[in-house]
Amino acid sequence: MKLPKFLLIIVPLLFSTVLITGSCEKKVIELTPTPANDIPENSFYAIVGPNEFVDTILWTEDDGSLLTITATENGENEYPRMILKLPSSIDEGTYELGGPQSDHQALIEFGPLPDQKFEAIDTTGVLVITTHFKESNLMRGKFIFTAKASSGNQSIPNIDVWTGSFLVTY
Repeated sequence: MKLPKFLLIIVPLLFSTVLITGSCEKKVIELTPTPANDIPENSFYAIVGPNEFVDTILWTEDDGSLLTITATENGENEYPRMILKLPSSIDEGTYELGGPQSDHQALIEFGPLPDQKFEAIDTTGVLVITTHFKESNLMRGKFIFTAKASSGNQSIPNIDVWTGSFLVTY
Protein backbone atom coordinates (compact mmCIF):
# COMPACT_ATOMS: atom_id res chain seq x y z
CA MET A 1 0.00 0.00 0.00
CA LYS A 2 1.38 3.34 -1.05
CA LEU A 3 0.96 6.37 1.29
CA PRO A 4 -0.16 9.69 -0.14
CA LYS A 5 2.67 12.19 -0.68
CA PHE A 6 1.30 14.79 1.81
CA LEU A 7 1.49 12.19 4.62
CA LEU A 8 5.10 11.45 3.73
CA ILE A 9 5.86 15.14 4.30
CA ILE A 10 3.62 15.88 7.33
CA VAL A 11 4.40 12.82 9.52
CA PRO A 12 8.18 13.54 9.69
CA LEU A 13 7.44 17.23 10.41
CA LEU A 14 5.13 16.36 13.30
CA PHE A 15 7.61 13.80 14.66
CA SER A 16 10.49 16.30 14.49
CA THR A 17 8.37 18.96 16.26
CA VAL A 18 7.83 16.56 19.15
CA LEU A 19 11.57 15.81 19.31
CA ILE A 20 12.54 19.50 19.18
CA THR A 21 10.06 20.66 21.84
CA GLY A 22 10.80 17.66 24.03
CA SER A 23 7.25 16.49 24.56
CA CYS A 24 3.66 16.83 23.56
CA GLU A 25 2.32 17.36 27.09
CA LYS A 26 -0.75 19.46 27.76
CA LYS A 27 -0.22 22.66 29.64
CA VAL A 28 -2.63 23.30 32.49
CA ILE A 29 -3.51 26.91 33.14
CA GLU A 30 -4.79 27.59 36.64
CA LEU A 31 -7.31 30.36 37.11
CA THR A 32 -7.17 32.16 40.41
CA PRO A 33 -9.96 34.27 41.88
CA THR A 34 -9.74 38.03 41.56
CA PRO A 35 -8.01 39.50 44.63
CA ALA A 36 -10.27 41.71 46.72
CA ASN A 37 -8.38 44.89 45.84
CA ASP A 38 -8.92 44.17 42.09
CA ILE A 39 -12.72 44.10 42.36
CA PRO A 40 -14.27 47.07 40.53
CA GLU A 41 -15.61 49.96 42.57
CA ASN A 42 -19.26 50.12 43.60
CA SER A 43 -21.56 51.65 41.02
CA PHE A 44 -25.25 52.41 40.63
CA TYR A 45 -27.04 53.82 37.58
CA ALA A 46 -30.61 54.23 36.31
CA ILE A 47 -32.79 56.40 34.10
CA VAL A 48 -35.50 57.93 36.32
CA GLY A 49 -38.21 59.44 34.15
CA PRO A 50 -36.24 61.37 31.52
CA ASN A 51 -33.17 61.93 33.75
CA GLU A 52 -30.03 59.94 34.48
CA PHE A 53 -29.47 58.91 38.08
CA VAL A 54 -25.76 58.35 38.68
CA ASP A 55 -24.60 57.75 42.22
CA THR A 56 -21.89 59.81 43.82
CA ILE A 57 -22.32 58.09 47.16
CA LEU A 58 -23.33 54.46 47.48
CA TRP A 59 -23.53 52.43 50.65
CA THR A 60 -24.86 49.07 51.73
CA GLU A 61 -26.13 47.58 54.97
CA ASP A 62 -26.42 43.85 55.57
CA ASP A 63 -28.16 42.75 58.76
CA GLY A 64 -27.74 39.06 57.93
CA SER A 65 -31.15 38.64 56.33
CA LEU A 66 -31.73 41.91 54.43
CA LEU A 67 -29.28 43.73 52.18
CA THR A 68 -30.09 47.43 51.69
CA ILE A 69 -28.39 49.28 48.82
CA THR A 70 -28.73 53.08 48.96
CA ALA A 71 -27.49 55.42 46.25
CA THR A 72 -27.63 59.20 46.18
CA GLU A 73 -26.38 61.86 43.81
CA ASN A 74 -25.67 64.49 46.46
CA GLY A 75 -24.40 62.84 49.64
CA GLU A 76 -25.42 60.59 52.49
CA ASN A 77 -28.86 61.48 53.91
CA GLU A 78 -29.44 63.79 50.92
CA TYR A 79 -31.98 63.63 48.09
CA PRO A 80 -32.70 62.28 45.57
CA ARG A 81 -31.85 58.74 46.53
CA MET A 82 -32.78 55.28 45.39
CA ILE A 83 -33.00 52.28 47.72
CA LEU A 84 -33.09 48.58 46.89
CA LYS A 85 -33.87 46.03 49.63
CA LEU A 86 -33.08 42.40 48.87
CA PRO A 87 -32.67 39.19 50.85
CA SER A 88 -29.00 38.77 51.79
CA SER A 89 -29.11 35.17 50.61
CA ILE A 90 -30.53 36.01 47.16
CA ASP A 91 -29.27 33.77 44.37
CA GLU A 92 -28.51 34.67 40.78
CA GLY A 93 -31.77 34.80 38.84
CA THR A 94 -34.77 36.92 37.86
CA TYR A 95 -37.19 38.28 40.47
CA GLU A 96 -40.25 40.51 40.69
CA LEU A 97 -39.34 43.91 42.11
CA GLY A 98 -42.10 45.55 44.16
CA GLY A 99 -42.96 47.88 47.01
CA PRO A 100 -42.68 47.62 50.81
CA GLN A 101 -44.66 44.36 51.02
CA SER A 102 -42.37 42.61 48.53
CA ASP A 103 -39.28 40.51 49.33
CA HIS A 104 -37.45 42.56 46.68
CA GLN A 105 -38.16 46.28 47.17
CA ALA A 106 -37.35 49.44 45.23
CA LEU A 107 -37.88 52.95 46.62
CA ILE A 108 -37.11 56.45 45.32
CA GLU A 109 -37.04 59.49 47.59
CA PHE A 110 -36.92 63.03 46.25
CA GLY A 111 -37.36 64.56 49.73
CA PRO A 112 -38.53 63.81 53.28
CA LEU A 113 -42.26 64.49 52.70
CA PRO A 114 -44.68 61.61 51.98
CA ASP A 115 -45.53 62.99 48.52
CA GLN A 116 -41.80 62.99 47.67
CA LYS A 117 -41.38 59.26 48.32
CA PHE A 118 -42.14 56.63 45.70
CA GLU A 119 -42.28 52.84 45.79
CA ALA A 120 -42.25 50.24 43.04
CA ILE A 121 -45.70 49.15 41.96
CA ASP A 122 -45.99 45.39 42.53
CA THR A 123 -45.71 43.30 39.35
CA THR A 124 -44.21 46.20 37.33
CA GLY A 125 -40.60 45.61 38.27
CA VAL A 126 -37.97 43.10 37.27
CA LEU A 127 -34.74 42.49 39.17
CA VAL A 128 -32.01 40.35 37.61
CA ILE A 129 -29.12 39.29 39.83
CA THR A 130 -26.38 38.42 37.34
CA THR A 131 -23.62 37.76 39.89
CA HIS A 132 -23.65 37.13 43.63
CA PHE A 133 -20.46 35.92 45.26
CA LYS A 134 -21.68 35.42 48.82
CA GLU A 135 -18.23 34.48 50.13
CA SER A 136 -16.69 37.76 48.96
CA ASN A 137 -19.87 39.88 49.38
CA LEU A 138 -20.02 41.01 45.74
CA MET A 139 -23.30 41.46 43.87
CA ARG A 140 -24.11 42.71 40.39
CA GLY A 141 -27.59 43.20 38.99
CA LYS A 142 -29.96 45.17 36.82
CA PHE A 143 -33.53 46.35 37.23
CA ILE A 144 -36.54 48.22 35.83
CA PHE A 145 -39.77 49.27 37.54
CA THR A 146 -42.58 51.81 37.70
CA ALA A 147 -42.99 53.71 40.97
CA LYS A 148 -46.04 55.39 42.52
CA ALA A 149 -46.25 57.96 45.30
CA SER A 150 -45.96 56.16 48.66
CA SER A 151 -48.55 58.53 50.14
CA GLY A 152 -51.23 57.11 47.87
CA ASN A 153 -51.76 60.55 46.28
CA GLN A 154 -53.00 59.52 42.84
CA SER A 155 -52.65 63.04 41.42
CA ILE A 156 -48.87 62.55 41.42
CA PRO A 157 -47.81 60.79 38.18
CA ASN A 158 -46.01 57.47 38.30
CA ILE A 159 -42.28 57.39 37.53
CA ASP A 160 -40.63 54.89 35.19
CA VAL A 161 -37.15 53.66 36.10
CA TRP A 162 -35.20 52.11 33.22
CA THR A 163 -31.81 50.54 32.55
CA GLY A 164 -30.98 50.28 36.23
CA SER A 165 -27.72 48.55 37.10
CA PHE A 166 -25.53 48.12 40.15
CA LEU A 167 -22.32 46.54 41.34
CA VAL A 168 -21.79 46.50 45.09
CA THR A 169 -19.52 45.00 47.67
CA TYR A 170 -20.97 44.78 51.16
